[in-house]
Amino acid sequence: MGIVVIGAVFVDIKGFPEDIYVPEGRNAGRIEYIHGGVTRNVVEDIANVELRPTYVSIVDTSALGEDVVRKLKRHKVDTSYVKSVPGGMGTWLAVFDNKGDLAGSISQRPNLYPILYTLEEKGDEIMTLDDTIGYMISRVARKIHYAVDGMFKEYGITVEQWVALKTIAEYEPLCQKALAERIEKNQNTVKALVTHLENKGCIDRTPDPSDMRHMILRTTEKGRDCVERLSALDEHANLDFLGALSADEQEELRRMLRKIEAKL
Repeated sequence: MGIVVIGAVFVDIKGFPEDIYVPEGRNAGRIEYIHGGVTRNVVEDIANVELRPTYVSIVDTSALGEDVVRKLKRHKVDTSYVKSVPGGMGTWLAVFDNKGDLAGSISQRPNLYPILYTLEEKGDEIMTLDDTIGYMISRVARKIHYAVDGMFKEYGITVEQWVALKTIAEYEPLCQKALAERIEKNQNTVKALVTHLENKGCIDRTPDPSDMRHMILRTTEKGRDCVERLSALDEHANLDFLGALSADEQEELRRMLRKIEAKL
């Protein structure tokens, strides 16, 4: 079934003085807001590896609660079952002295009953997400990803690195920003992928003469050899996965997926 994470959100509010901390007086300094809670951290980590989890939780009705939901949505977490209720988040308010030691704190525990009510009302709906088309597509894509990753492992390359390398080979010379747009990854992820490929000797990365802020990517001879060898392996893997479908069914599947993608 699709991945469902259930639990509470906690927010840490930490205060740090600019100078010597005065317990009985006013202290100028800075305040940090940190989104936390074990389940919130877990669901974000799952989303970061593109598994599209669903989170069943609660936040409070403040702007801070809205910010928690907004960040989860940016990470592609399904927040359909995150309710906003008064006092819905656990909070740890902490003040530190100028040495970084804890000077005092107050904890507020959330009322978790609204989560129970959500499960009582929507439990069957939540737990049958594996029957929805979106989750079925996600599940199949994940299984294919793991299978291909296993095949590529002996060549010392991951699926993500392979997609980046093949895209560079098809569109070179290609700037790093354009690569991020084509493979739909954020800049930090693409930077890491490019660094790995460069360290493997598969690509060269040079500054763009017309704009030194941008890097131009090109495949090396080793990279082109790798693309040639792995393209055949990739094609064989796809034929194997699609073997369960007739030629007409494969074409119909492609047509329907293109139609869905065009609406996204």
